[in-house]
Amino acid sequence: MLIIPVIFGFIYAAIMEWDSGIMIVANMGNLMDGLYLSGITFLTIGFSDMYPTEAIPRLLVVIEGFMGLFLMAYLTISFTRKTLR
Repeated sequence: MLIIPVIFGFIYAAIMEWDSGIMIVANMGNLMDGLYLSGITFLTIGFSDMYPTEAIPRLLVVIEGFMGLFLMAYLTISFTRKTLR
C-alpha cells in the first residue's frame, strides 16, 4: 500500500514540472509537493490546497483515489478475516 502513493507522487512531480512542452527533471520542491498531493489523494483526505487543473493529472487523481479506497477496504477485509479465524 505504500508503493502506490510513492509511484503516483513521482508521476505528479514529473507532471508538475513542464516548461514549453518539454519535461524538465523535477526538483526536490516538486517531489515533496507530488508526494503530498499523492498522500492526501490516496488517503482520500483532499485538503483542497493542491489540485490538478489539466485533464491527464485529473484522471490520475481519480484513479489513485479509487485505488486508495479499494486498498483500504481490502486491508480491512483481510484483517477481519484473519481476526475471525
